[in-house]
Amino acid sequence: MIRITKGLSVGRNGSFRPTLEGLEERVVPYGLSGYHWAQPTVSVSYMPDGTQNGTSPSDLFAKYNARYATAAWELQFARALQTWAAVTPLNFHFVGDDGSPQGAQGLIQGDSRFGDIRLGAFASTSTYLASSYYPYSSTTKGGDITLNSSRVYNIGTTTDLYSVLLHEVGHTLGLAHSTVYGSVMAPSVTKVFTGLSADDIAGIQSIYGPRKPDAYDAQAPNDKLASATPLSVSNGGATVTADLTTVADVDWYRVSSPPAPMAR
Repeated sequence: MIRITKGLSVGRNGSFRPTLEGLEERVVPYGLSGYHWAQPTVSVSYMPDGTQNGTSPSDLFAKYNARYATAAWELQFARALQTWAAVTPLNFHFVGDDGSPQGAQGLIQGDSRFGDIRLGAFASTSTYLASSYYPYSSTTKGGDITLNSSRVYNIGTTTDLYSVLLHEVGHTLGLAHSTVYGSVMAPSVTKVFTGLSADDIAGIQSIYGPRKPDAYDAQAPNDKLASATPLSVSNGGATVTADLTTVADVDWYRVSSPPAPMAR
């Protein structure tokens, strides 16, 4: 961005000579779709095989269970979700999926039949690795991810399943493609990612903000046994509404048992 200013040099007639002054960079590398989840608690589910996923039935379990233990490949999806949750106020939880067709009429968020974000797959002759929908406010297909099951992705090496899902989850949260090469949200997955780049974090936090300490950490750090937060026992139990603010966060709590009644 450039503007014309009056320079310091003066012409023979005493007039100022115009010069050019460069302004600070205003390019925003990350891209925003304009869509986001209304509520920070987002449910997630796996489409059962046979679920109508666009024009084809999903074959996610048949393809990935043939190569990996179910828990091994499902963990890659959970890792991808947690990576984004760690830098935002978003919280993800898995729910059951009844196999309703993708885009079935229902609640945009919180439908009891399936997750807000649904993962499925089908084999395509296209070269794309996966596709996903932004979190649209007009259809339940918003947030859905479809892997191209014409090939089964690797775990830990290129093409890496976690890396593909990390990129697609970014879209399901509202991010478009970034112009920063090597970022998770760049148009192509070129390597095995171990986390988000500064550009990815800046982009997602521009939508949802950063993750904040829970009420207990906000009062005082409780990351050691000596600083454990005391909890009150009521009706035989203690209720805790807490949060691990970062992956490295450790929270401690202590409960004092009420004195036993005296025998008579």
